Order: sequence, then structure tokens, then C-alpha cells
Amino acid sequence: MPADNMGLASCWVTCINSKLVFQINFSAGLTVLRPEIPYERQAQNH
Repeated sequence: MPADNMGLASCWVTCINSKLVFQINFSAGLTVLRPEIPYERQAQNH
């Protein structure tokens, strides 16, 4: 039983870490793309 519990715990840790890394990469990608959005053109159109 202890071995099974350890395996399950490591599986959860891996899953949580992968989700965390994905969120960090996603937010970093948004930060990189934001400056490329032409705010000035949108302001002129409005």
C-alpha cells in the first residue's frame, strides 16, 4: 500500500507541475503578444 500511495502522489505532483508550467507559459505568451496589438490604431478608429 505505501508504495502505491507514493506512486499516486508522484503522479499528482507531475500533473500539477505540468498544469502550472502550462499556465506560466500561457501567461508569458500573452505578455509577449500584448505589445504587438496596435492600441494606437484602435484609439484612432474610435
